[in-house]
Amino acid sequence: MFKENLLEISEKIEIEILKKLYLNNGTFSKYNLCLDLNISFPTLKLYIKNINLMFLKNYNNTINIFINKENLILKSKIDISLDNFISIYIENSLKYKLLCLFFYYENLNSITLCKDLNISLSTLNRKIKECNKLLNEFKLEIKNFKLNGSPLQISYFYYSFFRNCGVKKQLNDIPDNENLIKFLEEIMPVDFTFSQNLSIFIWSKIIMKQKFKFTKKNFSDEFSLSNLDKFKNDILFKNLELFYLRFSLNKINNKYLAYATTCFLKSLGILSFNNETNKTFPCTVYKFILSEIKSLFLNKDFKFNNTIKSNILAFCNKQFYFKGIFYSIDQNTKDFYLNNHLSFLKENFLINLFENIQKHFEWYDLDLEYFKLLITLNLSYINEESNYTIKIGVLSKTEDLILKILLKDFNNFLKKRFNATAEIFSKKNLYNYDLIITNIHDHFLDDINIPIYRFTYLGIKYDLDNITKFLNIIEKEKVQNFK
Repeated sequence: MFKENLLEISEKIEIEILKKLYLNNGTFSKYNLCLDLNISFPTLKLYIKNINLMFLKNYNNTINIFINKENLILKSKIDISLDNFISIYIENSLKYKLLCLFFYYENLNSITLCKDLNISLSTLNRKIKECNKLLNEFKLEIKNFKLNGSPLQISYFYYSFFRNCGVKKQLNDIPDNENLIKFLEEIMPVDFTFSQNLSIFIWSKIIMKQKFKFTKKNFSDEFSLSNLDKFKNDILFKNLELFYLRFSLNKINNKYLAYATTCFLKSLGILSFNNETNKTFPCTVYKFILSEIKSLFLNKDFKFNNTIKSNILAFCNKQFYFKGIFYSIDQNTKDFYLNNHLSFLKENFLINLFENIQKHFEWYDLDLEYFKLLITLNLSYINEESNYTIKIGVLSKTEDLILKILLKDFNNFLKKRFNATAEIFSKKNLYNYDLIITNIHDHFLDDINIPIYRFTYLGIKYDLDNITKFLNIIEKEKVQNFK
């Protein structure tokens, strides 16, 4: 799930218009915009009118979009980010408001909801149906004007919802266990970042709002009982049991509050690796993934840094203890990361790894797209020579100083997507090269049986796109030959 899924189609298009303007210094061709969005110019003008009304309502006409003969121009008298605009659209969307109402209030009915949202019953039913499509992957459902599901899943969903859509004042007003962060800092050897503090703060608010649902009855399923049994010797869990003991009123049980928060903290990626036991299923899969990634590289003694270990362990825990993915980035940003970091080798490796995890561990509810993003970005983070490293010789008539600067930028480009290195062409290394790229058009390379790409300027998009195609072909051949 992405937060833009809470918006109407027209609202998504208006945000895309704002993105185009923001990413292009406030000016964009109206012709190209209509082409990109597949809309007519009269329709574009209608969207611009709606955006300007939003500006007027929220920023008192200090921001406007103007249309001249060729372009759209965004003019602003104040500094404001694109995220601010997106937040306004999200918070005004009906699905967002509806989901907020189900979090903050009990005993809702159609009359109350229609009145609060100022909509008809048919619109309400349609929006509930749309919300249920989003909630389905989280194993939640709105039925009879009540959100149904396990307390753990409801808490996880609303944590993700408020963490990614923004914290509203009402959430701040919920009494919580304010000392949770302080308590965790005392028992754990870690200094929380601002982002981690915010995550723990939101989680704390969420489960305190849901605390009366944390009862034995709601955690008597086989999955919860099995995990509780495995947690009985977990130091963090035992400490949290003591912490939540002061909230054990009536039917509230500190054990289940501690269980939920332990699952959450494990999925956040901030725990010491020394606290992880081999008994947990996620930890076993985590070690398997690290082992498979390590098999790619020639240096078998290299050590994963804590960032990579934390990312992968957090992924395994989140996918195991919770159902559903609520991305912290939008769909376009996710696609951008994959387009800039995914190569044939990475995709081939991660698909095989994904299938092996399913086969060896019978774990069939892993999210492939989330897994793909995780492994792709973490592989880009590793700077080690692999069995498939591509070696590139750059033969250029460019002056040495300029060429070295261009090579530095080119290697940074390569590192994002490929396990590849480029160096100034050396004749003695000729047969070590998988590819030669050059801007020299003489014929002395004609007899060399190595792929050659002739570039215009090392750095322009046209050449980089073509080199990327070359490198994907070379990677594919290396993978097939290695097999």
